Amino acid sequence: MKGCTTAGVFLCELLFWSMGKEDAMIRVNGEEKMLEEGTSLLGFLEQEGYQTARIAVEKNGEIVPKSRYGETLLRDGDALEIVSFVGGG
Repeated sequence: MKGCTTAGVFLCELLFWSMGKEDAMIRVNGEEKMLEEGTSLLGFLEQEGYQTARIAVEKNGEIVPKSRYGETLLRDGDALEIVSFVGGG
């Protein structure tokens, strides 16, 4: 990379890779979480170990259809409410 010494190439590449990526603070069931700005709702749910077939998600007061989890991007300041369905009898 231009302007990087041989010894510093790794650090330059890391800096270049991380440029433009920002963290976002979101609220999930009242708890603050940090994640990369623009992470999809589906990616976040999978990362947190949720079984998407057994939950319902509300983002900023609106229910998100399961079919839109992958295209719904999370931004700084978003609030999620995630409800898990539990079977029983």
